[in-house]
Amino acid sequence: MPKLDLNAEANVTNYNVMVDGGTPVPVIPEADGSAVYDLSGCAPGAHTVTAQACNASGCSAFMPDLTFSIPEPVPVPAVPTGEIDNPAIASQVFRGEGYSSQTRRG
Repeated sequence: MPKLDLNAEANVTNYNVMVDGGTPVPVIPEADGSAVYDLSGCAPGAHTVTAQACNASGCSAFMPDLTFSIPEPVPVPAVPTGEIDNPAIASQVFRGEGYSSQTRRG
């Protein structure tokens, strides 16, 4: 899961996180001041994220943009198809014919 880990800072009441220049989203920190913002909702491709810390006195400037990429999902392979070259032999093998416990090995 892609995520933005925000460092613990004293007296932070919230962080504002902005992805791809969109509307800042407030993130409430844990008691130690740290916070995590989940980026898994981003579409595949390149993105930027920035954040600022806020407290009772106001908010800091936004940090410089960080860039990250979400890869395209790996497609599920198609159901295999094929043909049996010699149906008579294949039916013997699938029924268990053609094998004997008396078959010599090696």
